[in-house]
Amino acid sequence: MESDLQNALAEYAETGLLRSSAENHGIPPTTLFNRVRGSEPASKAQIINQRLSPAMEERLTEWILFQGSLGYPLTHA
Repeated sequence: MESDLQNALAEYAETGLLRSSAENHGIPPTTLFNRVRGSEPASKAQIINQRLSPAMEERLTEWILFQGSLGYPLTHA
């Protein structure tokens, strides 16, 4: 999603057409408009409040997928 947004921003910078740039990359026009105006993505603020670092989250995701591929269903606990 972030790469699509960056591509839409680059296209907007070249063409100046916000709506078509957003639609070409599957981004809501309001999201592109807000980013053009300088708003920060919500994910940056959310990372500060996360309990797991992005690396730990990635590792946990890999482990969960591996356990699932072995046939071990995971519970919330």
